[in-house]
Amino acid sequence: MTCTNVNWAILTGQYGRNGGVANYTTLVASQLAAAGDNVTVYASEPSLAQLAERRFKVVEVPRSFGPAAYRELDSIFKERVPDRVLVQYVPHSFGWHAMNVPLCLWLHARRKRYPIWIMYHEVAVAFRRTPPLRHNVIALMTHAMAWLTARAASRIFIAALAWERTLRPMIPHSKPILWIPIPSNVPVVDDSGEAAKLRRRYLGECKYLVGHFGTYGWWMKEPLVASLPVLLEQRPDVSLLLMGVNSLEFRENLIARYPDFADRVTACGALPAPDLSRHLQACDLMIQPYPDGITTRRGSAMAALAHGLPIVTNSGPLTESIWRQYRAVHMTPAGNHGQLARHAGRLLSEPEEMKRLAQAGKDLYHERFALEHTITALREESPDLVQV
Repeated sequence: MTCTNVNWAILTGQYGRNGGVANYTTLVASQLAAAGDNVTVYASEPSLAQLAERRFKVVEVPRSFGPAAYRELDSIFKERVPDRVLVQYVPHSFGWHAMNVPLCLWLHARRKRYPIWIMYHEVAVAFRRTPPLRHNVIALMTHAMAWLTARAASRIFIAALAWERTLRPMIPHSKPILWIPIPSNVPVVDDSGEAAKLRRRYLGECKYLVGHFGTYGWWMKEPLVASLPVLLEQRPDVSLLLMGVNSLEFRENLIARYPDFADRVTACGALPAPDLSRHLQACDLMIQPYPDGITTRRGSAMAALAHGLPIVTNSGPLTESIWRQYRAVHMTPAGNHGQLARHAGRLLSEPEEMKRLAQAGKDLYHERFALEHTITALREESPDLVQV
């Protein structure tokens, strides 16, 4: 049964940044509002453009979800009790150096006042056997935060199936954990003419255009630097297009190390979603290495799938079985970035396999990952989801 006119309070600490959780929050909030719900996003440091949002309401909470924010939220929720409080949970996104235990205590203390739903994009920092000690202090605190929030939640959602292994020991066995893969936050624009122009511009004298889409954070630099030059060395007929936040800076650093590839590597930086869609459509193939393997929480992979692009990526400790089951991406073993690059080069010479991967990926996306599945899961009283 689908609910109508639900009063949503969505809490997010990463809203003012151009990142996956921010874009996901906007996408979900706008679609809930389009379905007829009343939606308010409570965020620390939203941008001025976000505060001017018309599809739903955005409220800035003070001081990165500290005590002043709790007082303000209590006052607002007392005046109008939300039907559901949906927390977009990433431990480091709520400030306090990823140790905002007071926020988790606040949620736990209010678990009987209104339904608290937690969407875990990430759960906790993993423990390490090697220094520094500071890392394990943060790991301990984030596990405590996960315990508090999981106990506070009346419904738990996870973006990656691997998070169940951490959360399940923290809650009663009777409490379900529901899997909601992240949808693409880049709607497909029907503009093949402009995509063709972009393709000609970025190809130069080459035959194939290979793309990478991401945010180029520190955790991604090693697999990218270990794979992209191998691809360019192996395939002189390939031009590389880097898309996403920080891509311009990453290109500069890459070319400083490999100046011979300067004419074949282009970056376009952060783009509005319609322009990003056209750039994706200009590519023949996407190369998407991930340190922990491809998972259903990777919005960059979802964007490529939604656009019908073949993907070469890698498996890892967090990779779900659905990727092997559907054969929707080409995966190489974790950590072997050179092999990933060589397989990407080989795939360009196998057009039928590229076509099969593109179609299989697109079919899987629409069958299991598309935005309508997320909205149905949130608005249905008894969602038809994978329970783990």
